[in-house]
Amino acid sequence: MKQITTERLILRDLKLSDLDHFYHYAKKDNIGPMAGWHPHRSIEESEMILKMMINDQDVWGITLRDNDDLIGTIGLHVRTFDNALKNQKEIGYVIDEPYWGKGYMVEAVSALIQYAFRVEGLDAVVCGHSLKNMQSKRVIEKTKFQFSHTEMREDFNKNPIEIYMYKISKWDYLGGPNMSQLKPKYDFKEVEENRYDLWLEKGYFMSGDQKKPPYTIVIPPPNVTGKLHLGHAWDNTLQDMIIRRKRMQGFDALYLPGM
Repeated sequence: MKQITTERLILRDLKLSDLDHFYHYAKKDNIGPMAGWHPHRSIEESEMILKMMINDQDVWGITLRDNDDLIGTIGLHVRTFDNALKNQKEIGYVIDEPYWGKGYMVEAVSALIQYAFRVEGLDAVVCGHSLKNMQSKRVIEKTKFQFSHTEMREDFNKNPIEIYMYKISKWDYLGGPNMSQLKPKYDFKEVEENRYDLWLEKGYFMSGDQKKPPYTIVIPPPNVTGKLHLGHAWDNTLQDMIIRRKRMQGFDALYLPGM
């Protein structure tokens, strides 16, 4: 995992030597339940969970820059199939009580959001809190998340609990096009003018050896909705197989994108 350094913190790989500090805060009654998990009952339980997080490689340890002792963790998780489809992940975090109210978690979350968009290339990041976790709500709001919906989950006792979910998109965070400046209709003349002449000039309508018998497949333009599915993949796979076969058979084969 990539180490992330902020003004006061280091987000780094977890290691087995973190066990004592991990168990120190994970056993507290006011830490785990706020994040949805029960206080650790033994150092052996903490060791098992620490090993699991090390293996999963989606949780960073939080330390101060001048001290390598573990004070918390922060993770970037897929969690659901819907998140995977939308190319988004969920941030989860916890920090030991002596470090509350100092802005450390806002600093860590802000750094991880930037990592998510600039390094992992995610389209969105989500985060949530229970109604009783007002500290987490303040962190979420200070890091520019926007409320999206509520959903029901289970707490560590398998009881239903309502979670307030927030989301931030890559465009919201990094800046995207000003939607007010977009025209209400697509003007193909403005965008595509001279494209046909350019293709003629560059020879894009021609393949290789024109002495051979020609064989051409034109790839249809993309869907007007911009959404692709398995049918498109299958269709283009068949076209690719056919054009390759024709080229091997001695045709002047041209696989031409539609315009």
